[in-house]
Amino acid sequence: YHKTWNPVVKFLATQMPSLNNPATFQQQVDGFVAMTFASEGFDLTKSNFNSGLKIAWIIAEGEDPSRSFFQAQAIKKYLASIDKTTLNKSVFGSRGVILIKDSGHTIPNDQPGLYASSLKEIVDQANSEKAFDK
Repeated sequence: YHKTWNPVVKFLATQMPSLNNPATFQQQVDGFVAMTFASEGFDLTKSNFNSGLKIAWIIAEGEDPSRSFFQAQAIKKYLASIDKTTLNKSVFGSRGVILIKDSGHTIPNDQPGLYASSLKEIVDQANSEKAFDK
């Protein structure tokens, strides 16, 4: 995985001068490698959505077809697990499935403005629904 992430961090270093520090560069590569290992074997479609999870989805229009397929399956399973009111009116229902146009898998890199505004929209709506109140 180091061979995969080294060129990515080299590219990022052209935009983030702090990555030109060898120690910082290596930490970033190691972080990406660790995230890759941590996500191996993860299958969102096997999640127990009946546990009361509240999920909003930000997905990429240009996602890899195999990832897109599994994301769609997980979203369908999640939406089928929630009550009709949440499904139709909540940011944690169908209103919380946000498709980011002109983006691949790494939405924050491809469309940082749209990603940030989508997160803000989700948080603002969740707050207005008092979704995080206990």
